[in-house]
Amino acid sequence: MVKILVIDDSTLMRNILRDNLEGAGFEVEDLPPKSSAALINHLNTSTPDLVISDFNMPILNGEGVIKAVRFSNPKIPILILTANRDAKRDTKLKAMGVRNILYKPIHAEDLLGAVNRICQQQKLNSKA
Repeated sequence: MVKILVIDDSTLMRNILRDNLEGAGFEVEDLPPKSSAALINHLNTSTPDLVISDFNMPILNGEGVIKAVRFSNPKIPILILTANRDAKRDTKLKAMGVRNILYKPIHAEDLLGAVNRICQQQKLNSKA
């Protein structure tokens, strides 16, 4: 089963993402953003197949998440969620290895479509 780590400062958003992803057969862990060190420690003990992270967060933003994931394991694909469209930032995120960027509000079919495409690209078994 594919394990997805969801990082968002909103408990509501983490719950919505969890419900959608688990309903589609994925194993989900969720974390509020704490610090780069805390995220790296978590990634070293529980390696996800995919990380989904909000970008705009007060403690550890999406760029910090990307750097921590890349430090821990550069092969883990990352999907970023954001409410703001910013072509310059999105280009930078893609250069940092982000696989996809989805814009809020997120629709379940868009989320699951993006996750399934990443699973296919990574040759992960996306079905439970």
